Amino acid sequence: GNISIRIPSNSAFRLNAMAPGTRNIVLGGFSTSNLMFIGEGRKVVGNVGDGRATVDVRNQRGSISFFRR
Repeated sequence: GNISIRIPSNSAFRLNAMAPGTRNIVLGGFSTSNLMFIGEGRKVVGNVGDGRATVDVRNQRGSISFFRR
């Protein structure tokens, strides 16, 4: 299935997201130059803000979408 994650807009975190089967990761309002797509869109890594927390998401068959709350 698909994963939708709502994160407060002022959050700071280190992101590690992987969707190898679909290559469908939507960063929404969190898309910055500090986040890099790797492996033809299969993986996204980087920091949002100062990266104090860690968000680690994996989905083998669906998409991953991030939304500001």
